[in-house]
Amino acid sequence: MRNDESNNRDCPVCQCVFREVICKTPIDQSINCCSECGMVYASNTPPVDYASDSIYTCNSTYDDQPQHYRQIVSNILSCGVPMRSKVLDVGCATGGLMQAMIAASFKNVYGISLSQGEVDICQRKGLKAAVCDITQRKGKNDLITLSHVLEHVPDVKPFLDALHANLAEDGYLYIEVPDASKYLNYCTSIAQGFNREHINHFDMSHLLFACLQAKLDVHSFGWYRTEGTANYDVIWAMLRSSGSLKTAINDYASSLFTKMNIIREQLSVLPSQVAVWGCGETTHLLMASMYLPGDKIRYATDTNPVFHGKKLGGCTIVAPEQFNPPPDIPIVVCSQLSQDAIIECIKRMNLKNRVVTLGDEE
Repeated sequence: MRNDESNNRDCPVCQCVFREVICKTPIDQSINCCSECGMVYASNTPPVDYASDSIYTCNSTYDDQPQHYRQIVSNILSCGVPMRSKVLDVGCATGGLMQAMIAASFKNVYGISLSQGEVDICQRKGLKAAVCDITQRKGKNDLITLSHVLEHVPDVKPFLDALHANLAEDGYLYIEVPDASKYLNYCTSIAQGFNREHINHFDMSHLLFACLQAKLDVHSFGWYRTEGTANYDVIWAMLRSSGSLKTAINDYASSLFTKMNIIREQLSVLPSQVAVWGCGETTHLLMASMYLPGDKIRYATDTNPVFHGKKLGGCTIVAPEQFNPPPDIPIVVCSQLSQDAIIECIKRMNLKNRVVTLGDEE
């Protein structure tokens, strides 16, 4: 995407038109702070044609960052991205990250760049790459990587929307940018932080805010320092298509109701009188759902003294040392979290009652 907005650029994150000028650079670039969200960005910046005259186009230093690329792959793998994923590296440069992905056993890796020179280098390395603008591309990918690209993009929201459109429904988007809040820590070159190509200066909060504005859900995020020709601090975020939370909750609800049905069938065959051990939230849920009607509960205990003396169903809750239901009354262990400890306690108390554990074989 060409950086062709040379005047009065609005906030790339929230599109606010009001800004405070923090400083002017030697190339007459205004560094602004958004009055609405606090994002820092450049305007009045000389345009850059990334297909031909970028300082990064075919930059040989890309091949001097193997540890950096391995760290990116490690971040991606820590999020549980499957190796079978269809991977698209946007702004693939000379293929260093693609090579690291392939070395980590990702099989289906493809790159795009605006520079024919970069694509030629990738192809000479045996990598799959093409000249393409993501805003013009159509297709679905399981993982899209965007490493040190977003700080160059004039229109962040449309760009992220284009990435989102190329993401599979359950896909991942990995974004990494320099940590602008740490510029002072690695000021080894006067052109390193402010230059005509780095026009968005992200910290973690504004990176995540930009992603949320594009309806991308935050999966994971982190910080680290690169190793290579230049050491500097970066921030990264793993995003997913908006709606992944809904899918996750649907999956949880489906699993929960399956387990609840098993418990319902299990409790439905119990006799008319039962004892319960555990009087917390699970017990009240079972009573409210009528899986364990309150009038069936004739004996109850809990190790938590806050329950002692309170009513539960047709009985008063007692301390474990006072709990002694008749041997023909089954004990329903209603605390799944403390189930093993309760069973051990029943054994130590030498209770001969049948023990029923929720959802388990007896």
